[in-house]
Amino acid sequence: MRGRCLPFILLCQVMMAGQRLPSESEWEKASRGNDGRIYPWGNQATDARLCNFDRKVGDTTSVGQYSPQDDSPYGCADMAEKLQRKRTSA
Repeated sequence: MRGRCLPFILLCQVMMAGQRLPSESEWEKASRGNDGRIYPWGNQATDARLCNFDRKVGDTTSVGQYSPQDDSPYGCADMAEKLQRKRTSA
């Protein structure tokens, strides 16, 4: 449960420090590097060793659970999206 609050806490800390969150292109570069890889870990298809996908775990996972095997070329961990976004129609 602790790890689920981290994004909100990080957002608050960034805003209080007068900083900004990364832009989409900055986030992409941090997660995939600039060598053309598809995923942070490279071009290998997703599996349970690299990230939580297709609800394999059935819930969100702890921060760092897949590190270092899922780390980006820059050493960033947990860059692959772990939550399924729900869309609602207006």
